Amino acid sequence: MLYVTFASDEHDTEEDAADLGGPRREFFRLLVKAIFQDSGAFEATPNGCTLKFNILHLQNGVYRTIGRMLSTIIVQGGEAPAFLSPHVVDYIVSGDILQVHLTPDDIGDPELRENLKKVVNATTQHDLEKAVSCCDSWRYQVEGLPLTVTMANKDLFVKNAALYLAVLQRQSCFDQLTDGLSYYGREPQFACSA
Repeated sequence: MLYVTFASDEHDTEEDAADLGGPRREFFRLLVKAIFQDSGAFEATPNGCTLKFNILHLQNGVYRTIGRMLSTIIVQGGEAPAFLSPHVVDYIVSGDILQVHLTPDDIGDPELRENLKKVVNATTQHDLEKAVSCCDSWRYQVEGLPLTVTMANKDLFVKNAALYLAVLQRQSCFDQLTDGLSYYGREPQFACSA
């Protein structure tokens, strides 16, 4: 069990407090803040936090380190963070992108999210074509998406586009985080933000 002592800002001394759990809980609270707000490894979505692709973080193993931090919090009896979007938890638990349930609200980029929502909400073929044209800057780069989107296949288009934008583009980050979470050799238990 971790024993936490905070250094005082005054006179470079330690705070005089026995760790009966309070300092450890405060340390974990500060650690969770550093992970989700200060690290630059996550971005907010309407459904919770998702991984933000950062090539330097990936090269330096930051996602693995974050996974180890989260694993330590859980193993040490800290409260599991409930900030993760359900799709992140789906991927961590299953390890299978085909088991991940996604909606446009799982996409971090607000413009991409809103463009996919326009596709979802289109009620006529004309509205659908107009909405799909908003996705033209990226959709042709994604192999397997329908080239012609119709009312019959728009749900498949949205599902696969969301999978690409929210998970596949960041899969190496997800895998590194999952590797870090296995640091203590057991499955982590997470709660979703939803």
